[in-house]
Amino acid sequence: GSGAQILGPIIIKKNSLIGANAVVTKDVPENSVMIGIPAKVIGTTSGEFKPYAVTEDSKKDN
Repeated sequence: GSGAQILGPIIIKKNSLIGANAVVTKDVPENSVMIGIPAKVIGTTSGEFKPYAVTEDSKKDN
């Protein structure tokens, strides 16, 4: 997420999300959602996802 800080030699595994302004101090498990200071696992993702890309067309929808 925006403003997140990754401190140290951290491994962020597949399909994981890190919240805005989170401070990650330990490895991030696969398929996990982490938020907070320090970041903690608060949930899981349901597998692979595609990042959302902002395009000129997507801006027109709003």
